[in-house]
Parts: sequence; C-alpha cells; structure tokens
Amino acid sequence: LRFIFTCPLFLAQPITFHCTRHTFGTMMLTLGADLFTTSKLMGHSNIQTTEIYAKIVDKKKEDYMSLLLIVLC
Repeated sequence: LRFIFTCPLFLAQPITFHCTRHTFGTMMLTLGADLFTTSKLMGHSNIQTTEIYAKIVDKKKEDYMSLLLIVLC
C-alpha cells in the first residue's frame, strides 16, 4: 500500500504503510502510552518488537535534555 501525502508546498511524497506504523508507535510512546498497550494496538506478538520504538523515544529525550543544558549554560 502507498499513500500520497501532500504538504503545504504542494510536493507529493509517497508514504509507505511501514512508515505510518512506525510514526504511530513512536507517537504513542511519546504521548505517554505504556509499552504493553502500544504493543497490543500495533498487533505485535512479542513486546521486544515494540521496545524498538521506546529506544527512539529515549534517545529523543536525551537529545532534548542536552539541548536544554546548552541553552541554560
């Protein structure tokens, strides 16, 4: 499946189903959903599959904290 996403600049970019699922998983964890619920909503049979998204969210938190320390110092 391919979807076409049109941005405000009128550039069309294909978005694959995998990209959409990846964004959903990352956003759920970023917004505070727990790992187990996100795993079940995505249909993962193994929670280790969903932990990939948690690592991305943890990395983002570290990046933001580093940025905050730079700005405050």
